[in-house]
Amino acid sequence: MADLQGQASCLTLHGATPLPLALNTPISAVADFFASEPFQGRLKEIDARHKGALLLHQRIDAVLRAIGNLGQALVRRR
Repeated sequence: MADLQGQASCLTLHGATPLPLALNTPISAVADFFASEPFQGRLKEIDARHKGALLLHQRIDAVLRAIGNLGQALVRRR
């Protein structure tokens, strides 16, 4: 029963399926949906978007650290 509830919850969250319909969907159909090529492509797209955001945050962090280091260097020169 817990597996059915878990699969239905995942189908509702990731498959835009209403919960009552997800609960009536056979587990094999849910497993086929999650193993499908379009769903795997969607996961890769989400992963790529997150990696892009991570790179952006890392670059912003590097700029902020450089500004902080520049400030410290200027204070020491006085």
